[in-house]
This record gives sequence, structure tokens and C-alpha cells, in this order.
Amino acid sequence: MAFHVERVKKVQCDACKTSIDVSTAKPLSAVACPKCSAPVIVPAKVGSMMITKLYGEGTGSIVYKAHDRVLGREVALKVMKILPTDQPGRQSGMDEARALLLVNHPNIVAVYAIDTRRGQPCIIMEPLDGGSMKERLKPEVGMDEAEVLSIGIQVCKALHETSRRGLLHLDVKPGNIMFDAAGVPKLMDFGFAAIDPDDQLNEILGTPYYVSPELVRQLPPDLRADIYSLGATLFHAVTGHAPFEAATIKALILARLNSDPPDPREYRQDLHPLTAETLMRMMQEDPDDRHMDYTEVMEDLEDALDAVKERDAAKS
Repeated sequence: MAFHVERVKKVQCDACKTSIDVSTAKPLSAVACPKCSAPVIVPAKVGSMMITKLYGEGTGSIVYKAHDRVLGREVALKVMKILPTDQPGRQSGMDEARALLLVNHPNIVAVYAIDTRRGQPCIIMEPLDGGSMKERLKPEVGMDEAEVLSIGIQVCKALHETSRRGLLHLDVKPGNIMFDAAGVPKLMDFGFAAIDPDDQLNEILGTPYYVSPELVRQLPPDLRADIYSLGATLFHAVTGHAPFEAATIKALILARLNSDPPDPREYRQDLHPLTAETLMRMMQEDPDDRHMDYTEVMEDLEDALDAVKERDAAKS
């Protein structure tokens, strides 16, 4: 576990309702029910939260699924990886969470509350039971074109809303586009902009497929950096290939800095021209050659989606 938790002594098997002693079991491990052999997850307590699952972990945070026993609902608990001695980082993380508390948008993960556990900022959010876009990616096999465009439009609306409030994301990628139980895409993890520049570069080198050239160069970014990353994410989703692929991270970064993206139709010839043209414009190496704002991006994505639907209807 990434922070202090209380062990749970007993749990009940969902299958046969047997009470099981788990006082010596590792939190979030699975044990077999002694009566019916059904697997039982060993939870862990954090205040009023009963943690039941690890959603995922990144450079700046770790996210758990939990049950809020006071409110009686399922939540996601995001714990920022900030040392108590790192006061600037801690304050930045809390400021980011407070800003998102004021944002109510259907395509942004809702923040219910913020808290601190032993000096570590915690964000209590809506649950994310539909998985991530990263989990939906299939190597060399693109997702449905209309579905990708629809997701792109909704994520673009989320970025437009936060940009109006002065927030940049700076880490748009398939792993940060989550889905709720109904399949609605939700953008999460806006904390990257608060990370120290040296740590930002380390994170870039860990997931270099979607980051904009200006962020690699450590130049001051604006919303066009997020437009680039969204374009790269949609490119990967619709083609099954990252826009730039190389044998080493260094070669990948050099390709990113020195060239514009390939035409996605090189990987998938059946893509509509409007889809290909929109993605390539979003990913131009020079920010001045990209869309200037999210309104332009949404218009192009919506035009492409309408054209794809019309084409597909004509085939049926």
C-alpha cells in the first residue's frame, strides 16, 4: 500500500456469507473462502473508506476503488505521491483538486471531496468501473472509427471546460481516459501540470507516445499541447499504432521533435479523409499549425463523425 491503512480482521464471503478471519492476510490480496472456496478480496480501512481494489498507479498518484461507509457509496480514492516535506508540491496538488471541485462536467471525473492522510493529499472521486481507453487498445487493430471520434469529441469538451478555468492537463493519453459503468468517457488526472519540471521529463520518457514536442523541449505549453496529445491518443486508438514508433526512446523522441505525424491511412486505409486530416492537423510539430482552440477541434471531429456515419449508412 502507498500509505498507512488499518488491517481488517474479518470479512464476509459474498457467495455463502461465511465470516472469514483475514487478520494476517495482505490488504487487497485474494483469499479462498474456507467453506465454498470462492475468492474473497481482503479490504483495508482508511478512515471511513474501505479500500477494495487498486485501479492503477502512475508517477504522481495511486488510485484505489473504495466504499465510503459514511456516505454509503462506491468511490475512487486518489492518493498523491507527495512527501510531507514537499510543501510546494503538496499545495499544488491540493490547489488542483480544489479547482476540479468547482468543475461539473459529464466528461470529467467528478471530485467529491479532498482530504489529507498523514500529510498526503487524497482526492475522493466518482468510481471508474468501465476501465480505460488503454485497456481497449488492440495492437495493430484500430477501434471503431465512429466510436473513437465520439470519444474524442467528448474529451475535447472536457478540455475546453477546464481550459476556460485556466487549467491545462498536459498528460492526455489512453490511460487517463476512463469510462464509467455506462461507458461514458471521463478525463482524469489533471495533477501533471503541478509536477516539478524534472519529474515531468521523467514521466514523458516513461510514456513518450502522446506528449507534444514543446513539452519535450520544456517550453511553456498552452492548450495546443493538450490538443496534440489528444490527437496522438485518437491516432493510436483508431489505427492500433502509436503515431511514432522506434526501437529506442531516444529515437522516438527525435522523430517526435523533427517531423510531423504520419498519415493514419498508412496503417488503416479505410479511414475517412476528414478523420485523417483532423488528426494530422492536431498533431503538427509546430503549435501554430494546429487548431488554435477546442471549438475548431470539435467542429472538425464532428464533421468527420457525420461523414463516417453517412458513409457507413450508405454501405448498409
